[in-house]
Amino acid sequence: VRPGETFTYKWRVPENGGPTESDPPCLTYLYYSATDAVKDTNSGLVGPLLVCRKNTLNHDGTQVPNVNICLEFYLLFSIFDENDSWYLNKNIEAFTGDPSKVDEHNADFMESNKMHAVNGYLYGNLPGLTMCKNDRVSWHLIGLGSHYDMHGVHFQGNTTDKDHRGDVYDLFPGTFQTVELVAENPGTWLLHCHVADHIHA
Repeated sequence: VRPGETFTYKWRVPENGGPTESDPPCLTYLYYSATDAVKDTNSGLVGPLLVCRKNTLNHDGTQVPNVNICLEFYLLFSIFDENDSWYLNKNIEAFTGDPSKVDEHNADFMESNKMHAVNGYLYGNLPGLTMCKNDRVSWHLIGLGSHYDMHGVHFQGNTTDKDHRGDVYDLFPGTFQTVELVAENPGTWLLHCHVADHIHA
């Protein structure tokens, strides 16, 4: 698929490939381009793929009201390494004063291209995570990347009901999970990765 174009894939999901009665109505999976998995994912060719129980979605893809989910949020935690992106050379040409002076193998330069992101947003700038008291929220969490991508997703001020009641959910590279939360504690709360190195990045 060329840049700016779209293509629709359709496939049948067998009933045993979807949520069981003890699962949330929709389960989170991952799609990504596999032409060059490392370069493709570090260039942003990655995202969530939901498999939902039959009769739980409206025609527009939202969950039907009787499922009791008010909101859905999708969060991809990853350290995007732009050194391994298809766009590295284009970025050097576009954003440096003299591309010939850039040493792509310089340790500081390489570190500066490691973007600690949630949904591609850096420095706590992720928009749109607003909910109201008593909203039941489905969080579709994805962990991606290398061995550095161990993330403790901290839902400060509220708790989830996945496996046990708590406010931190651990994600590892190549893992994905659907976690449900009832917004019980109004206020402005931090949602972040609990790993100290990631907080400081």
